[in-house]
Amino acid sequence: MAVCLGRAGRGHNVRTLGWPIQLAYHVDGLSFLFAFMAAGIGAAVLLYSVGYMAHEKGTTRFYSFVLIFIAGMIHLVYTPIYF
Repeated sequence: MAVCLGRAGRGHNVRTLGWPIQLAYHVDGLSFLFAFMAAGIGAAVLLYSVGYMAHEKGTTRFYSFVLIFIAGMIHLVYTPIYF
């Protein structure tokens, strides 16, 4: 896994079951800002949903899906593929 500070890099190629997977992250000020915004909005949604979902069934599944979505958004912000 590679972390590039300030500019996009090539990363490391990892072969898993014959499929090449590139693991790399691009970290700069703008990507950090957007990741912070995604995490902040996700935290606000989670805090609001505690009271809203208090009497519902399946809250564990709901919270796990929301956390997976937030992690996906943060990963999408840090990926160097679009540079």
